[in-house]
Amino acid sequence: MSYNDILAHGSEIGFYPDDALAVIFSAAANVNGVGTCFTQNAMTAPIVTGVDTTYNSGNIGFFKRQQYINYDPAGLTAPGSSAFSVLLTATNASTAFKSYIFTKINGTAAVRGVVQWGINGIVKLRHLHNLFEKMPLLKGVYLKITLQLNNSVVNFSSAGAGGALDVVSVSSAVGGVIPIQIASAAASNGSVAAFGFVGNYTVSLSVGGTCLNSGQVAVAGVTTSFGRNITLNVPSYVMAPAFEAAYLSAQVKTIEFSDIYQYQVLGVNSGASFNSLITNGIANIDKVLVLPFFTTAANGAVNPLYSPFDSAGTGTTSPLCLLTQFQVVVSGQNALTICIGHKSIFKRNASLLCCY
Repeated sequence: MSYNDILAHGSEIGFYPDDALAVIFSAAANVNGVGTCFTQNAMTAPIVTGVDTTYNSGNIGFFKRQQYINYDPAGLTAPGSSAFSVLLTATNASTAFKSYIFTKINGTAAVRGVVQWGINGIVKLRHLHNLFEKMPLLKGVYLKITLQLNNSVVNFSSAGAGGALDVVSVSSAVGGVIPIQIASAAASNGSVAAFGFVGNYTVSLSVGGTCLNSGQVAVAGVTTSFGRNITLNVPSYVMAPAFEAAYLSAQVKTIEFSDIYQYQVLGVNSGASFNSLITNGIANIDKVLVLPFFTTAANGAVNPLYSPFDSAGTGTTSPLCLLTQFQVVVSGQNALTICIGHKSIFKRNASLLCCY
């Protein structure tokens, strides 16, 4: 997506890229999490002191994505003013498939706290694959699309209000990037008072109208929301017979698209050399994109791809990760290498979210 696409359509699909300059790193658990953390959502001016030289204070991408899903009918438009429900009720928000918060129960010593979001997730076909972006009008075609649903669960611990946050366990049915991000518990940030009790908490993402985590379903107050089904919306046109005949009589159209193959090279230690055969069966390679991430050991014992504090999957890689003397060999020949920051590129010629 281009920057203009993000501005025009980001709010529709709930996406805004994380700010790479908002990174915080901690080898041990603290209020921001552990390892690489992009969790601060308090947007303040950067402060430079003799102790720290932060880049940006607050992750604008995290903040924007929260704005897209955090409509709370019971929330006040301003202190001492009317609730948002005066403008749009929870029932109408559900009818309109607007993302909103539909359950809030404060935790006590005897009651588990609950907050549930109903998130209207939109994935455009052209973002799944550029085949759909280049496809012309079709008639009588049969396509089969198989999607893997990344229903994820994160168990984490809190040391109390404003205390350290740490990962206990992470589960992803398809082994993909965890799409759950937990706000920092630092002053003025989202979790500073949210986890007031010392102990373990669970946050899960379930595609559909029902929470799929068995432990959370048993909690009093956890309920269902809208969106029990996944729908596919494709534009359909009825053409006048003369125009349809003219369109179909044109020469056969060729669709040129790019396939994307993904591989991982694991277990490369700091300062070590590595040489890996990625594949020996792909013809006409056009681009190679290398995205370096810290190992689990180097990231406070948390895999960055599975960390609820990292922004892996939303635009950033591990910070200040350097590859030197890097080369890609295609068909026995070295390819032109361009190193830009911590991304290496070469080009040849050619819902439901629950927390308690």
